[in-house]
Amino acid sequence: MAPISAEDAARPRPWVLPSCVFLAPLLLYAPSLGYGLVYLDDGLYYFGNSALRGGAAHGLIEIWKAPFFHDYSPVSHLTYWVDLALFGTSTWTGARLHSLLWFSAGALAIYSLFARLASRDRFGSRRSLFERNVAAQPQAAMGWARYAHELDLSPAAEDRALAGAAALTALRCADAHRLLIVDRLDAARIGAVALAQSGKAQAGEDLLNAELAKIPAAYREMTDCTRARVYTASGRSADAIRLLEAHLLPDHRAGMSRLRELCRDGRTTPQDAPPVLSIQLGSGDSAQHQATLASFSELLRTLADAYMIERRFEDAFNVSALASHVHPENDAARLQFQEINRRLQGR
Repeated sequence: MAPISAEDAARPRPWVLPSCVFLAPLLLYAPSLGYGLVYLDDGLYYFGNSALRGGAAHGLIEIWKAPFFHDYSPVSHLTYWVDLALFGTSTWTGARLHSLLWFSAGALAIYSLFARLASRDRFGSRRSLFERNVAAQPQAAMGWARYAHELDLSPAAEDRALAGAAALTALRCADAHRLLIVDRLDAARIGAVALAQSGKAQAGEDLLNAELAKIPAAYREMTDCTRARVYTASGRSADAIRLLEAHLLPDHRAGMSRLRELCRDGRTTPQDAPPVLSIQLGSGDSAQHQATLASFSELLRTLADAYMIERRFEDAFNVSALASHVHPENDAARLQFQEINRRLQGR
């Protein structure tokens, strides 16, 4: 026999884990193969159900016609019929093995389901969903915009380059006027950054100006945040800071000072701090209130990113603390604050 090479030894064997899942119930319950029927209702189902006909051929039809023992479960009765037809009643080893095989098959099915859900690159991922969508509807702006968003989340440079192309395609589609505001802003940002990073800074600026001009004035906070993210990604973080600092009111700055006093030593988190703003962001628990919180938190997180690039770490701490405080359900704000805090502790 030829020796196993290192390459063969390192080659993945996708059958190993499924095989273990299938065999585990068989090995675990193997000692039960020699047992008889359980004294509960096994005897009733095997011997009291005349439709089984003792495993005779015509019983295979009878089990589908009527309920038994106040229960219509013909598939379960089919397994009893198979036991009687194949193994009879002289020993129950075959019936128990048959039951264990179904148990193992069920375990394997559950494993396969979770394996499919966990394997995002192959099954059910949002990215693959939008890939199929743009292939099926190449003229739909919404599909291209959402596809660009998913690609932009990838750490791979080639995916982000594809994101820029997808965003520009979305904005050039005939139905681009139907894009939602958030999708238009996202596509404008991704497309403008792609143009700037490919040496076409003026084209990116023109695209951004043209698309943001289509957004109603009531969304000024969102449009400025989008513009600032483009500036930050294009090496203009100082411009991003000047743009976003204009949105900070005296009450916001007072709140940041209060949070700094409470949280800078690490004993209190922004989420646990008492309210520090005297003005209300939105009203109640309405969808509008949540949207206002999300928008303001996004602005603060974008400003914190720009501060970090400019190495203004204490300022980044202040605004990220406020972002996490006003929108405690926002995991991105919480993680950003934790990262900034770790950097400050390590200095």
